[in-house]
Amino acid sequence: MSLNSERKWAIETIRELEHEPVAFELDPASGHVWEWWRRRIIDSDIFVLLIDSDISLPVFDEVETARKHKKCIFVFAKDEDILRRKGKSLQNLNLSVGDLERFYNFVSSMKFKVFQDRDDLRREIIRVIASISPKLSSIPDFLVIQDWELQRIRALYVPPIRKFERAQSILDSRRFLIIAGPPHVGKTSMAYYLLSLMKDKYNLDAIVRCTEYHDISLLFSQKNVGVLLDDPFGKVKFESTSMGQYIDEVYEKFAAISKENANNNNFVVITCREEVFEEALENTKVSEVPKDTIIQILQEGDYSTDDLIKILKNHLDYYVSKNSIDYEEFAMAETHAHKIVKALRFPHNIGFFVENFVKGLTADNIDTAIENAGKIKEEVEKWYSRLDKNKDYELKFFVFTAALLPDSDSSALGELYSAFINEINKEHNMKLSTPSIGYMRSKCNVYITESGLVNFKHPSYLEGIINRIRKQQSDDLVLFLKCIQPIVLQPVSPFQSALSQRLSGNVWDVIHVLRVSATIVPDHSLRLLEGLMKNARERGILAEIFGIIERIGEANPTSILPLLEELAKINEDYLRDNISHAFDKIIKTEPQRTLVCFRNLIGTKAWYLRPCIASIMAKIGRDNPDMVIPILEELILDGTHYGKSDAVDALITIGREWPIKVMPVLERLSQKKDNRLKYSVEWLAAELRKRPDLTEKK
Repeated sequence: MSLNSERKWAIETIRELEHEPVAFELDPASGHVWEWWRRRIIDSDIFVLLIDSDISLPVFDEVETARKHKKCIFVFAKDEDILRRKGKSLQNLNLSVGDLERFYNFVSSMKFKVFQDRDDLRREIIRVIASISPKLSSIPDFLVIQDWELQRIRALYVPPIRKFERAQSILDSRRFLIIAGPPHVGKTSMAYYLLSLMKDKYNLDAIVRCTEYHDISLLFSQKNVGVLLDDPFGKVKFESTSMGQYIDEVYEKFAAISKENANNNNFVVITCREEVFEEALENTKVSEVPKDTIIQILQEGDYSTDDLIKILKNHLDYYVSKNSIDYEEFAMAETHAHKIVKALRFPHNIGFFVENFVKGLTADNIDTAIENAGKIKEEVEKWYSRLDKNKDYELKFFVFTAALLPDSDSSALGELYSAFINEINKEHNMKLSTPSIGYMRSKCNVYITESGLVNFKHPSYLEGIINRIRKQQSDDLVLFLKCIQPIVLQPVSPFQSALSQRLSGNVWDVIHVLRVSATIVPDHSLRLLEGLMKNARERGILAEIFGIIERIGEANPTSILPLLEELAKINEDYLRDNISHAFDKIIKTEPQRTLVCFRNLIGTKAWYLRPCIASIMAKIGRDNPDMVIPILEELILDGTHYGKSDAVDALITIGREWPIKVMPVLERLSQKKDNRLKYSVEWLAAELRKRPDLTEKK
């Protein structure tokens, strides 16, 4: 098969990104002169390989040159079976079987991407070049919110009477805004509306929506964009993520620079549930972002009854104009406007009522409709279960896939959706097809976005689907984990930059799935996570790994101790406190097994954890001194100074409760010639001897 058209598409895209590609089409005189190509590859930063079933000797040599000189290599294939077949049609290669085997193994390890058409190839080239290049002129289209979607929000949105002007002023002057509040109060709608106003005022190039750090990092070179970070610290509850780890960097690269530089008009809005944001303040670097950029929206007080009625009428006007409801249904809802807003109160519940219950609304069913609109998660769950009853299995499994892969671009989701359908067909002897992702999105556009990244329009919709998966689809979830297992097993290339490894879309697909499966099928998830752990640091996913470990630990605390022990050996500031906190929780139920981990860690180079270990053992030792005193003594006697004073402090705490158990340790320590311990040990011994009765606590 010929790749002439595909090579042309690649050249056009690379030039669009303001890079000049090296290709034989652009320099016909070069032909396949090996030394010429070797020099050009050595002088280049990136090696892009388009591969088909015909492998020539020059291609083999070019790949070897790029590998030898540690270039960033990206592989694109027209057919996912090409590398599995290992080149049935070879062009007279004078190579040994071993050489060919190494070639295919190396190319396969590059996490090659399969592309279907021109747009698909363009999107993937933009993503991979952005991962290592500081110079990206085009905004990836899978992140862009389309104008028609912004126009819809402008038509429906009603600003809250008390907070909107302040929020607008903060965003306009500071270029950065955090909106926190309970579910359903309209945080995301406010963010879109504010960014659309900034787009009009400053003629922004685009409004984009991101959740993960690996997506927003594609935009760091932009100077004229509005960015929505929607629930970046967890959609329903707090999760350990790279976004939390690097949120201060996001602030610096967007808002701080824009404020100081008139040529930079970047605006960032973060939305977050209030309870999630409180945890994020304690556990992420969002605490380093200026406090005067934060605004909180409340259910009561910020929206008046008149505001809520206007929200209802805006939705009715919009849907009647789209012929989604008729005028009789419109009139029925308008007549009972006060009744509806009094019962629902939340802006999102009012919108949900119009989208889902006004069609077919009558005087007989209006009370039931209002009641159901107040139970968003339950209603979405009912809708999802009806797909099964109606035998709409393709849509059911598409929604299932979307729930496991929130914020995915269509191509990445489509690949896993197809693989999952294939597994379903094999497992259940079915003959399901795989319709286009665009068609599937249009079939459930009440709940799932139609443009940009594939995502649920509200976290409560996602919660409803996950609840149903938890109750009835654990077997399907295990089958889906089978589909992503090959991604976990792919080795990380030593020839890619750390940043490009962190931005590997496939790895993030696995992270998304494991976040859901961790609490539903923890044992199966743990097996996959163990494989992902092997290259976690190189892939830049340590924070995400820890978040998943915590979820698995909720179901089976002891199962995660080996993984925590491995993570603890990695000296990363942002992991240290989190790991100590996790140990602190587990030791309450499994003290003996946790203390075994502590002993192992003390014997390694994880010196940075010693103060935390001593602090945790001080708490345990008040009730179980015999378990921890030997470990504390070992810490104190160890040649490394780090952690000694913390271990002595722990002995002081335990000694107040159990003086007779601590005194023998002090006597042994006093015999050691260690001036750094001398005064602390002598003071503690003197204090304990003052006790009128040095008897064992009963």
